[in-house]
Amino acid sequence: MSRLAFFLLLALLSLPGFADQFSAPEFHKPFTNPTDDPALPRVLIIGDSISIAYTTTVRRALKAKANVHRVTGNCAYSASGVENVQEWIGDGNWDVIHFNFGLWDWYGWKQDPRATPEFYAGNLEKIVKVFRTTDAKLIFATTSPPCDDAEKKIKVFISEKEAKTFRDAALAVMKDNGVLINDLYSAISPDRRKYSLGKQDVHWNAAGNQLLGRRVAKQIAHVIEHPGDLYPPAEKRKVSPGKTTYHIDPIKGSDAHSGLKPELAWRTFARVNQLFLAPGDRIEVIAPGEFDQTLALTGAGTAVAPIEVRFAPGRYDFHPDHAFRSTYKISCLLYTSDAADD
Repeated sequence: MSRLAFFLLLALLSLPGFADQFSAPEFHKPFTNPTDDPALPRVLIIGDSISIAYTTTVRRALKAKANVHRVTGNCAYSASGVENVQEWIGDGNWDVIHFNFGLWDWYGWKQDPRATPEFYAGNLEKIVKVFRTTDAKLIFATTSPPCDDAEKKIKVFISEKEAKTFRDAALAVMKDNGVLINDLYSAISPDRRKYSLGKQDVHWNAAGNQLLGRRVAKQIAHVIEHPGDLYPPAEKRKVSPGKTTYHIDPIKGSDAHSGLKPELAWRTFARVNQLFLAPGDRIEVIAPGEFDQTLALTGAGTAVAPIEVRFAPGRYDFHPDHAFRSTYKISCLLYTSDAADD
């Protein structure tokens, strides 16, 4: 560390409140839930030891943005979720519920026999049904990857193919129930050996837990910032007047803008996904960048006045966190792009 950086750090630490901004116990102990700030939304995390390990990172990332609670203890396998979900949600006063079941169903800890994908999916269906008795937005986290070898405690080996079978079963349930997806599997899988605690261990080191925690916090924040339905059905969308150009700029835009001029561009796809597009409408993504949502358009153009979508040249990163896993039918859509293929 340079002398300048050292003295800057000392200066920051001397600022009132800087050093102790995370001194409260909930930022260090996952099972110590915060005293709610009534002005902030309430978030509930449900999951196994993977979620226990990232809970404090989520709380730190969402400090002053949300009251982040988690269930006390390990939520274990999906059948346990069916038995305990009503107790976990309590009075149901939640704005967001972020949940996962999977590892225990894969490996069969404290179960005989192990769950099948069909049994797992049936349990998830029951759990989501209970969640739907609340007004909470639901986010399902895909299960992080299995370990490379047989798990050290019960000596069960889970292949990538078997893990995918369970994952596909879960995604089908979430699709049918309109639950958002936080793809934690894809978030950590490319560098799993960098973050793994060992070939026989399903857990992650501190850096891996922080990576997952930041990802979870990002998705929760996204839902909080966009409280409406991210992908409403056609009948619930606002009808565009037609012959209108909507601008999106992931760098300089704001979803508080009108979107009708380049200097008043939206930042995300959230606003345009609320529209039922009409003949002559045009979507202009005027700058490359990162998007956390799918561009899920619906509408009705004509052969003479199609709906057009154009992406400016450059690199685009589309994350699957809120990927829409169904199909919208759009008539007369003209798509053009000069974006780089990579």
